[in-house]
Amino acid sequence: MRDISFLEKGATVPFKEKKYKDIFDEIDAIKTICKHLNTDLIILDHTHPLLDFPVVRVVIPGVSDFLSFLKKDVLLNEKSKPSTAHRGSEFLNVMNSFFSSAKK
Repeated sequence: MRDISFLEKGATVPFKEKKYKDIFDEIDAIKTICKHLNTDLIILDHTHPLLDFPVVRVVIPGVSDFLSFLKKDVLLNEKSKPSTAHRGSEFLNVMNSFFSSAKK
């Protein structure tokens, strides 16, 4: 694991909260900021296939890189890689049992 003690250094800057009518307006605001800063952004749809709960992750390379803090094989390991993590039989059994017990 990398040292992240740098997060404890420096001044605390208050977060300026902005209100958006929906997630699309918020994503457009992020896109505008990235365009102004001449940087890339990657928008990942993490909407859960069973829950159908919309989730989006915005990654700005060089700013929000998190992979260096994770195990090296997290994206390639059969149990944790993004393309199979939610499709495993163990996960599906747990999710199905949750929903079947919630209906009772």
